[in-house]
Amino acid sequence: MHSFPVKWILFEIKKTLLRALSSAGSEHLPYKQGVTGSNPVGPTSTKISFSRDWEAFSFFGYNIGTTILFLFLLHLVQAYTASSLKLIDKIIDWLYALDKNKKRIKTVYYLKDTQVAIAIILFFIIIGIVLYSIYDAGFPWYVSLIFIFLLSVGIFYLLIQITLEERKTKNQTSVEPIESIGLNFNRIVLDNIYYVLRGFEKIDVEKTAIDDFYSVLTQRFKETEAEIHFISMNWVELRYVLEKFKEKCGVEYSTFEKSNKLFLDGKHVTAKKLSNNGLRKHPDKYFTDKIDICFPK
Repeated sequence: MHSFPVKWILFEIKKTLLRALSSAGSEHLPYKQGVTGSNPVGPTSTKISFSRDWEAFSFFGYNIGTTILFLFLLHLVQAYTASSLKLIDKIIDWLYALDKNKKRIKTVYYLKDTQVAIAIILFFIIIGIVLYSIYDAGFPWYVSLIFIFLLSVGIFYLLIQITLEERKTKNQTSVEPIESIGLNFNRIVLDNIYYVLRGFEKIDVEKTAIDDFYSVLTQRFKETEAEIHFISMNWVELRYVLEKFKEKCGVEYSTFEKSNKLFLDGKHVTAKKLSNNGLRKHPDKYFTDKIDICFPK
């Protein structure tokens, strides 16, 4: 089965042949044919017949040549178009791969290790340029050694400062607000502790009522504006009371600090002060016995 171009070629050749043959047979003669007499007529000249055949052949050849040339050009256009499409597809694939690798390279570039490596490479390049400049300027060799020594001292000092700053930031405790201390005690237990502290005059009753004491230790801070103010109390005694809360409910010293609700003699209670100042000596046994009675066993 022929493809479309071959069919079209055959059709054009057939059409051209028929046109040439029909035009050659239907043309008028250049002379008028008459009835010959009894005398025989001499042979006619073949120039006219040869001219007609040449015209038909020329017409046929011109059409065939034009058709073949057109088909050849069409084939070139088709081949060029197919090649162009393939080339465009390849270019698109390259661009897509480049974009994909660009994202990967960008991700790798922003890694900490990659930036450190780039910084080290640039540092050595700069050092090499400086040393070459010193050598090219004609300075003595010990000038380069002095430069390297001073540079090493500067880098060492910078590393020490960075390390100290990191440790300082790491050791600093960020005080973040919490919602509540969240002691899981009933009202009777906390009221008894309040009465014991009030009996020892260890709590400022003017600033801290019994309801304030309970709400600070159990409720959300958004629900109350109360505060607990301890007075005439050392850090050892305060640590002992809060240590009982820690043992029974698992509340850390940092929780009391972050609450910003506990004060001793007007100073904010911190975990550092409880840990350092609260270990210097033991509280009085009479005080500890009274506190122990308040907590359920």
